[in-house]
Amino acid sequence: MRIKKYVGTSIQDAMVQIKNDLGRDAVILHTRKIRVGGIFGLFKREKIEVTAAVDDAAAAVPAGPAPQSGTAAEGPDRPENSGLVQLQGEIAQLREMMGEMAARLNEVKLATSLPYPKPYSDFYERLLAADVSEQITADVIQNLYTWAQAENITDKNEMQTYLCRHIAELISAPKSIQLDNTKTQAVIALVGPTGVGKTTTIAKLAANYTLLAKQKVALVTADTYRIAAVEQLKTYGEIIGVQVEVVFTPPELKAAMEKNRNKDLVLLDTAGRSHRNNMQMSELKSFINAAAPDEVYLVLSVTTKMKDIQDIIKTYEDVGFTKLIFTKLDESACHGAILNAAVLTGKSLSYVTVGQNVPDDIEVANPEKIAKMIVG
Repeated sequence: MRIKKYVGTSIQDAMVQIKNDLGRDAVILHTRKIRVGGIFGLFKREKIEVTAAVDDAAAAVPAGPAPQSGTAAEGPDRPENSGLVQLQGEIAQLREMMGEMAARLNEVKLATSLPYPKPYSDFYERLLAADVSEQITADVIQNLYTWAQAENITDKNEMQTYLCRHIAELISAPKSIQLDNTKTQAVIALVGPTGVGKTTTIAKLAANYTLLAKQKVALVTADTYRIAAVEQLKTYGEIIGVQVEVVFTPPELKAAMEKNRNKDLVLLDTAGRSHRNNMQMSELKSFINAAAPDEVYLVLSVTTKMKDIQDIIKTYEDVGFTKLIFTKLDESACHGAILNAAVLTGKSLSYVTVGQNVPDDIEVANPEKIAKMIVG
């Protein structure tokens, strides 16, 4: 007898593997749910493991052509026919068992989809209400459950403290713009989709490093698609005393970078590009290559839906962004998008903005504070 284990995303998936490998005569011995994959115990996926067996003799029976009428194979007393009848009966029983097993698995799946027991269900609902994705929510609550069971913790306040700490760790420690005294300057580019507030954000950064950090700052903008964008940035530049360079092509950008070699910090503002427009993304990439920045910050709005964040992140990976900035925290009561992006990208969150005022309404991200906002 041959016995093998198969792992699939569903019982149907496992059964297809068994049928292809062992044939229709296979017998199901055992089924169970398992969790595989993941990183450091997180983000594991649920799978179905099925143990199946087949008799060597049954597996060796060739699926030959049916016997012709009038041959000796038709005789009811032939031992071959007797064995065939028995085999057909076993196959029928096997199919019946498989049907019952599938029904039981569906019942188990339904039971496991029900809400978590309290207080875990409360935290689960809070994260979903904060727009944290279902998968990340499930993984975070599973982590909480594992910790609470291991430490024998039943107090809800202790659980909430741990939950906030775990979410803060997933967001990771912030990394703001660091000016290296051993280098002549730092070049920072901001990229992102339209409408997330890149121009206002870059003006806030320029104002803070000029007025508070007393650094020599230059602003370069390649956002010549929006009529008001250049004038808006020039107005900010005049107020804070920062020179603004406007470029239309990658060669012009190279020249502007060379012109501002004496500055401590050069901030590059780019046009908002649609992640669904390949031509626009290719153009953006050519500007980034021309600037050769030390860091590329992907600017996202906390009001962006999960599906759109996934698409934006996937598209902007080609640009090579290194850190995250989230805007418009004041415009939404749901901040789960920050956790979603942090987990999906593995990148550090640097700044968040909470309004339109320049140079105010921008701060270095505080993971602990954000975690408490998400948990509620």
